[in-house]
Amino acid sequence: MASLFKDPNKLSAYRDRRFSGTQEEYEHALRTSTTLYVGNMSFYSTEEQVYELFSRAGEIKKIIMGLDKNSKTPCGFCFILYYSREDTEDAVKYISGTILDDRPIRVDFDWGFEEGRQWGRGRSGGQVRDEYRTDYDPDRGGYGKLVQRELEAQRQLVDYGAGSLEAFQPSYSRHDSDRRGHPNNRYERDHHHHHHHHHQHRKRQRENEHSGHETSRRTSDYDSRRPSDQDSRQEKNPRFRDSGDSEEDEDDDRKRRR
Repeated sequence: MASLFKDPNKLSAYRDRRFSGTQEEYEHALRTSTTLYVGNMSFYSTEEQVYELFSRAGEIKKIIMGLDKNSKTPCGFCFILYYSREDTEDAVKYISGTILDDRPIRVDFDWGFEEGRQWGRGRSGGQVRDEYRTDYDPDRGGYGKLVQRELEAQRQLVDYGAGSLEAFQPSYSRHDSDRRGHPNNRYERDHHHHHHHHHQHRKRQRENEHSGHETSRRTSDYDSRRPSDQDSRQEKNPRFRDSGDSEEDEDDDRKRRR
């Protein structure tokens, strides 16, 4: 019968590229660590709630909430530092997959907190997984950031009327050279079939990015309106998409793929 609990010997498949050592050193760090990484949290979960749940496994030394680089508000992950390895193992064994704020959270051994790791690594300031999500997740800011930008661009078209289409003309021919926006083009590949306007709005999207997270706040009136096509809901569950939870540096991605 499948065990109810995680196998403590099975280390996380995710490898943090910020770790400078070898794979052996990385695995050793995870095997001896008293630090946990907690993912899939609601943006609204408080440090007190985290403390209440995780102190059931043992005495907590410190909790570091993961924050959006721009808004400095929680963005869905945290680090928990225990005093003892045994308590850390208990937390992974018994708390991973349990519900915090109506969400099943994932708990993994972490190689150790360092200053700077508390900031989300996504382009928009939060976690990378929230850049690419296509589902609607009210506890993590509604739609993923790319979808929000798409909605915003469409809304501006409506606001300015069809007459403004001429303004977009120059950007049609530029989209090939302009890969900057999506380092790995995953979004374009997955969504080409139902986001026809993608390239047209690149230019507009870039202008919008300057307005920071106000953009995403303004799109909240779209949040209640689900996309008419069912595609986004049939996508494989984005909750545990590998690249999702690993907030990687997208700059690195861009460099690597050149």
